[in-house]
Amino acid sequence: MYKMLYANGKEEIKDLAHSYELNMNRNLHIIIGRISKDPELRANSTGVQVAQFGVATNRKKSDGKEETQFHNVVAFGKQAEIIHKFLKKGDEIYVEGRVQTRSYDHRDGTKKWMTETILEKFEFGRKKGDGKESDPIEWN
Repeated sequence: MYKMLYANGKEEIKDLAHSYELNMNRNLHIIIGRISKDPELRANSTGVQVAQFGVATNRKKSDGKEETQFHNVVAFGKQAEIIHKFLKKGDEIYVEGRVQTRSYDHRDGTKKWMTETILEKFEFGRKKGDGKESDPIEWN
């Protein structure tokens, strides 16, 4: 059980195990990690704000060594603006979104592929160097 505080001030108690219907066709990616590079903010062709940033996650392998994975995350609109304004490299973040793979033409003429998490919800975690947890805030 955990308490969520929404941007509109609404509070809600949730049980993560029961908050999603069992659906074999659900594209849900949850990342809990640290910002690996400062969020970059730009406007897309329609004027919507877009923030792109990386999140690093760690896990211990069976041999005891630690492995780090880097995830590309994209946020849009007000969420993009908030993330750009308040989060920096090293800060913790909880990200919930969908995985999307897209292609683009590189300037050298080759086709490149990129897998990203399109952010739908997030929560602030601890700031870099801060031992305290922040109050949970979910931005929809």
